Amino acid sequence: MWSDPLVEEVRQIRRDIEDKCQDNPEAFYQHILEVQQSIKKQLICREPKPALVSSGPSLAHRGQRGNPVVGSPLPSSLSRNPGWTIIR
Repeated sequence: MWSDPLVEEVRQIRRDIEDKCQDNPEAFYQHILEVQQSIKKQLICREPKPALVSSGPSLAHRGQRGNPVVGSPLPSSLSRNPGWTIIR
């Protein structure tokens, strides 16, 4: 069977954490807080992107069987359409 060294390393780290915390959720939570604190300067927190709200007709007709398209990027023609407003 094929083995990936990176996957094995991640699994070993997971087993080490499980042994340290002894299947105690509170100990696991405290471990995560310690790790976050130790790498705090490396963590990135980005501002959320502004939401787009339509002031024009609904796009629900674009989905299959009447369902709206979810998670699809807006076509460039719509992003420049004056019917769309960016909320800040």
